[in-house]
Amino acid sequence: MGKIQDNFCRNLKALRKKYGLSEWQMGRILKLSDETMEALGQGIVTEEVDTGTLHLIYGYYGITPGEMLGDEEI
Repeated sequence: MGKIQDNFCRNLKALRKKYGLSEWQMGRILKLSDETMEALGQGIVTEEVDTGTLHLIYGYYGITPGEMLGDEEI
């Protein structure tokens, strides 16, 4: 997997923990299936994650693409 995907999965997990959400709760917010949330938790980005998902993340959590995909953990 690529570095950007690794960063995305790591930061998504960090956001989930920061806001005290379960995978299920975050999945509902981001409109993602349980299977996709489980895969993301294991560092696997599925086809269900698209630009719409990214915009939901950026808007809901008030972060930028650089923060979400960057090397530093959120």
